[in-house]
Amino acid sequence: MKRPAAVFGLTLYAVLVLLRDRDISVYAAAATVSAVVFCITLLIFLKKRRAAALQVVLTAAAACLFICGAYTAKYTLVYQPAMGRVTEEKTELTGVVTEVGRSSGDYRYTLRCDGGVKILATSSADLFLDPCDSLTVSVNGIRALGGEDNRPYYMAKGVYLGARVEKYITSERGVSKNIFDLLARYREKTCRGLVYSAGTENGALLAGIVFGDTDDLSQRVKNAFSAAGISHIFAVSGFHVSTWAALVFFAVRMLRVRRKYAFMLPSAFVLLFIAVTGFPPSAIRAAVMAVILFSGNSFRLKSDLMNSLGAALTVICAAEPFSGGSTSLLLSVSAMLGVILFADHLYPAVGAGVLRLLGRRVPAYLFLFLLSVLLLSVTITAVMLPVMLLTFGRVSVIAPLANLIIVPFAEIAMPLGGVSALIGFDPGVRLAGSACGIMIRLTDRFASAFSLRAEFDLLPVLIAGAAFGAAFLIVKLLLKRRPPRGVFLFAAFLLCFCVSVFTSARNFDRIQVTAVSGSRMEALVRYRGFSMLVCDGKPSSGTESALTGAGIYDLDVLYLASDGNTRFIGETFEPRCILSPGDTGEASGNGIDLVFSPDFLRVEADGKTVVFLFEPDPAAGFEGADVLFVRSVPAETVEAECVVVPGKGGNSGNIYYTKNGFEYIS
Repeated sequence: MKRPAAVFGLTLYAVLVLLRDRDISVYAAAATVSAVVFCITLLIFLKKRRAAALQVVLTAAAACLFICGAYTAKYTLVYQPAMGRVTEEKTELTGVVTEVGRSSGDYRYTLRCDGGVKILATSSADLFLDPCDSLTVSVNGIRALGGEDNRPYYMAKGVYLGARVEKYITSERGVSKNIFDLLARYREKTCRGLVYSAGTENGALLAGIVFGDTDDLSQRVKNAFSAAGISHIFAVSGFHVSTWAALVFFAVRMLRVRRKYAFMLPSAFVLLFIAVTGFPPSAIRAAVMAVILFSGNSFRLKSDLMNSLGAALTVICAAEPFSGGSTSLLLSVSAMLGVILFADHLYPAVGAGVLRLLGRRVPAYLFLFLLSVLLLSVTITAVMLPVMLLTFGRVSVIAPLANLIIVPFAEIAMPLGGVSALIGFDPGVRLAGSACGIMIRLTDRFASAFSLRAEFDLLPVLIAGAAFGAAFLIVKLLLKRRPPRGVFLFAAFLLCFCVSVFTSARNFDRIQVTAVSGSRMEALVRYRGFSMLVCDGKPSSGTESALTGAGIYDLDVLYLASDGNTRFIGETFEPRCILSPGDTGEASGNGIDLVFSPDFLRVEADGKTVVFLFEPDPAAGFEGADVLFVRSVPAETVEAECVVVPGKGGNSGNIYYTKNGFEYIS
């Protein structure tokens, strides 16, 4: 067997992704039975290569048994005892701060309490603490972190419990001497120094690029980078590790260090760097692969990328059996698979074609460099496409082009800002901050000019896949030989991407109305790039995530149906226009017409009419409505196609009344 480490490591990770946060008892049995059935099937069909197949099967089976045992042990011995601390009573919490952060206007402090259990303490006030400090607070009970969607994320981070700070009691500076706490303290202070030296917005982006710390970065900038498809630069992974490793290697070679040590020093620096960033799984994956690569070069041994990836996943999964819940690791692994599976096949063919067409001149090599960067971005995007569509439901259409133009500025800003911060050279930090400012302006242009994002629609993708499979069989029969596997897979991924773009382009010209909250009248209206949020009172806790998940970069109109605290939504999405209770008038543009008053809001676009009725008397504004939002159960005389009554479905969602009868949607 050529790649035992690859088979073992990828099997480990695949099992963890399937398990995620689930109870091991049922799913481990299902995974074991599925593995046995798969092994038997594989051995039956591979008669000619049964010996090689048997090795693969036995290696995969050993991996399944190993990781199921590790997951069971972690779930039983660590996670369940931690859940025993859950309580609804007020209690006093004491621990050492290991990590600080900010989110949604709150300050978050990860505390390492008795027994090594980590608890995320959330406070509405800044307690001015750093890692290594001790903290004692009174909290309103201790709860399990996350719901069904984001619990795997917290489990992968090793933080299972959360609490809301009710009263600050006492704290003490610099109590912990743990090496990892000291590194976290250094990271926090360095990030604050970057923000101070380079400016609030530019410095916050620089801290995000260098250390992956986006706490000081405004949500508007985060939304812009997400809409442009380049938010991956905030996740410490292969981009950061490869840049730092290449920089250190170049420096030691300039100092004429012996070859063996020249490869060892970058490995040591990479390990130190991921320790400073807090050991994110995606960074560990990149670091282990880099160490294997440099170690092989030190002893003049050739390393295999697929085996290196498998070894990295083995280290990660063995150290943290809950790592299957890390989305950044999933995207990092899929991106690396894209490089391994497609890059070696596509680059030589493309390079030979370009040189044959343009000749071996300087412009040809420059064009080949730009084309290789674009091809790398397209290759990674093609393989990450199924993961992103299934995880987020959408993917940025302009990501390859945005990566080609904007990422080079990050490759300049990251080493320049990091080295300058290390030696205390403020002009270098400010210059790196200027590069970050250019990145922000370019990203704003991309996000605002190209707001279309490919959305996942299963039916057209399945139809396109079936058609592509039929075409593949026809080509195989006509040519009497099988097309290259890499080309086939790459074309299949690109086809799914094009189908998703076509589906999104079709929906782009249709008015879309999404109920954001199930407890109040709160909805998002989109049409041809226009976006409007209607809030009846204070926005719900899921408003921000709903808007971000819908691919909203900024808001055109924020309509406040009644008084409520919308400060955070206003700061996050910076609406161009805010309409308050009592405003009356009309507005039109971009194919959409608005009529608003204290009693109702009427939206017309694409031949459809959406009405939000704020008063119980439906006498004005709702005639001919296709969709009608009301605060209470409508009268029987209402003849709208669909009537939405928020909050009448209990805690699960809204109640929809349609002409076809009663329908409950959770």
